Amino acid sequence: MVRVPPATPPEACTAPCAISRAMACAESAWRASPGSVTIADLAGDVDSDYGSGALAGIGAWLGPADS
Repeated sequence: MVRVPPATPPEACTAPCAISRAMACAESAWRASPGSVTIADLAGDVDSDYGSGALAGIGAWLGPADS
């Protein structure tokens, strides 16, 4: 036999539950995080992760913009 807590009647559900609130907070933080990273930050990360010539190599690989 499986035991579960009793269901809350629909009329008592007047606000989002704790799980919904926690997930909304996490989603908000996830959506806000890219705003704190700049292109310069990303370029710096590429340089520090792969060496100073990596970014230029990626640019060469991509080719000219008018191709």
